[in-house]
Parts: sequence; C-alpha cells; structure tokens
Amino acid sequence: MDDHSLKVLDYFHLLNTLKELSTSSLGRNRCEALRPRSDLSAIQTRLAEVLEFKEILETLGDPPLYGIKEVGGILKRLEVEGSSLTIQELIDILDHIELCRRLRRFFRKAEAIRIPHLQEKISKLSSLKILEREILQAIDKKGEILDRASPALSEIRDRLREFREKAKKMLEHLLRREDLQPIFQESLITLRNGRYVLPIKADAEHRLEGIIHDHSQSRMTYFLEPFSLIGLNNEINILVAEEREEEYRILADLSEKVRKERLNLWVDVELLGELDLLSAMARLSILLKGVRPFLNEEGRVDMKEARNPILALQDQNRVVPIHLRMGDGKKVLILSGANAGGKTVALKTFGLLTLMAQSGLPIPVAEGSQVSIFQDVFAVIGDEQNIEENLSTFSSHLLHVDQILKKSNSQSLVLLDELGVGTHASEG
Repeated sequence: MDDHSLKVLDYFHLLNTLKELSTSSLGRNRCEALRPRSDLSAIQTRLAEVLEFKEILETLGDPPLYGIKEVGGILKRLEVEGSSLTIQELIDILDHIELCRRLRRFFRKAEAIRIPHLQEKISKLSSLKILEREILQAIDKKGEILDRASPALSEIRDRLREFREKAKKMLEHLLRREDLQPIFQESLITLRNGRYVLPIKADAEHRLEGIIHDHSQSRMTYFLEPFSLIGLNNEINILVAEEREEEYRILADLSEKVRKERLNLWVDVELLGELDLLSAMARLSILLKGVRPFLNEEGRVDMKEARNPILALQDQNRVVPIHLRMGDGKKVLILSGANAGGKTVALKTFGLLTLMAQSGLPIPVAEGSQVSIFQDVFAVIGDEQNIEENLSTFSSHLLHVDQILKKSNSQSLVLLDELGVGTHASEG
C-alpha cells in the first residue's frame, strides 16, 4: 500500500493507538509494522483471530501477556558458537519459559470457547521443562549461582567458608589483644584487594608486622594485612579464582543448553509478538465496538452506520454515523455539498475503514456491512501543500494524482478530495 495514502487517511494515527494497547516491545513492533493486505484468505484468518481474542477478553479477562521479555537479542548472541550468557540473561530465558507455561495454562481454561485459530498458536508454544529445571538447579531469581549448581562449586565454596572463618578468627584474636588495642582505628575486619585486613592508625604502622594495602582518603587510617594471615589470604584468593572459573563453566554449560533450544525459543518469540498484536487489535475492536464485515473482491461496498474510528476514539457519542454504498456496476461515488458539510470526513472514513478491514481489524459499522478488498488504496485528501518543492496545494494534488494514474488499476481504490468542484471518491 502507498505510505502517503496511509498517512493522509490517518492509518498511522490508528497504529499509534494500537501500540498503546500492546504490552511489550514485541507487540509494539508488530503494531508499527501492521499493513493492509490484499489476500482475502489471509484477511479472513486475521479477522477470525482478532474476534477470538476479543471473545477471550470478554469472557476470561486478560491473558498473562504482561512481562514478555525481549529475548531475541539473547538468541542472536547464541548464534555465535562459544558465546556465554550472563546470569540475568538466563533469568530472562527462565521468565520466558514460565510465561509460555502460564499462557498454555490460561488458554486451557478456554476449552469451552471455540477459538481454533488461537488454540493452534498456543499449541506451538514450546514446553522446555528440562531446560527450565536445569536453570533453576543452578541459579535463583536473585541472580545468584547456587552451591548445588555443581559438586565442584559446592566443594570450593565449602573450603572458602572454612578458610574465611579461620581468617576472621585470627583477626578477631588480634583485635582482642590488649597490647594492640591502641593501634586500631576501629575494631572491625575489612577487605582490600580481596584480602582480609585490619584498619590501624597511621602512626602505628610499625607496631604490627604486615603489608599495607591501602589507606583512607585522609591518610589517618592504613589497612594492614598481618604477616600471619598472608598464607590464609593466598588460599582464599586461589579458591575465589577457582570459584569464578567454575561459575563461568556452569554459565557456559547452561548457555549451551539454551543454544540447543534456540529454534524453539525463536518460535516462541514470534508467537508472543503475534499474540500481543492480536490482543491489542482485540482491545481496539472493543473500544470501537467493531464488527466483522462481509468481505468481497468485486468492489461492492455497503458500510452501514459507519463511524470514523479516530473521532470515535475521542468521543463515541458525538460521531455521526454515515452510510456508504458502491458497487453493483457503479465504479464511481461522488460526494457533494456545502463547505464544512463532512465530505472529507466521510471520504477519510471510507478509506480508513477499508484499510482497517484489510488489516484484519473489525470496523465500527453496523452488522451486515460489506467491504471490498482492493489491491491498492490511493488517496489525495485535504490541504497537502508541498513547501519543500514550493508547490501550491492544487499543484501538489496534481502531482499525487499523476503518480496514482501511473500506479493504479481496476483493482485499486482511489479517493480524491477537493479537485475542481466538490469532493470525489472513485474506485477504478
């Protein structure tokens, strides 16, 4: 479809409203990308999906779509062999798996409702129970790698706890010695450069043998590692390095397991984005009191009590419904009347409702309305002065009309406004 025509018919304005009704970046991206189709079968399917989702919202309430994680970036990283995920990225994958499970559980409650299209989509969501269990075995939602992640990690941490406890007891013994009480700035144990140290007064650095690792900003306090503690601190640092190495190995192992499931996860990403889009479309349909029109490919249009969706979103009660008919051998519809009589609004309503229907959106019309499917929709509407090319409004219109004449055919809908006397809408 022609982007210029979509713009003047307020289609992008409608998409902005649709985006606000989505719950995730996946859904918003799909709302932005939504365009009218010309394939009747595809349009019918999309309309059916939206109406099924509308039925869900009106009977069961909101599906658990909030909290969709954008894991596409994570999956792209995994395309590089040997790449490893962070703890947070693994938690995002875990949240994704749990969300898919909640959605399957929610839609199982809808067995009494006939929603074949949605059930087919939900059935394609992956059930990665083994991967979920393996991630939960190794990390928790706080972002910590658990001792049980591997026997080696558990053993390293047990030894670390043992050596740290010995180091603290040794330092506590020094802090309690009466002959050393005057040299300590505070009776506490602290860490500097990964080593246990004691804070001593600056003028007492030679009262206790050891290594100075740091000092306070005022230089009133030095942080000293007693010689007697060097061996323990060395052991602790060696174990910390082993712990870090084992944690990295665990993350690499989990990343490899996620990598093996990335195709299933990509399918999930596409389905979740699609479900969020359908949810937004269904919500918009509820706001507009939209219905499913009869569709045809023969140019027959019979929009009963049609309401402009942009105006309806502002105030349903103040919108004046119109009735638009075309077809059955008539290929041209002419709207005429006094200025400010609503001709342009009627024309834009005709065009926008056609675009909505071809996008698979129920439209604000009366039941029994008909909409034709067109291969293209072109529009020249309103005061579109081309300042950049210094063209008058009329010259700008003629430029657009010339482009339309080159692109349109018998399967096109062409809407022309304010050319000559009156306002015209024509198909052909």
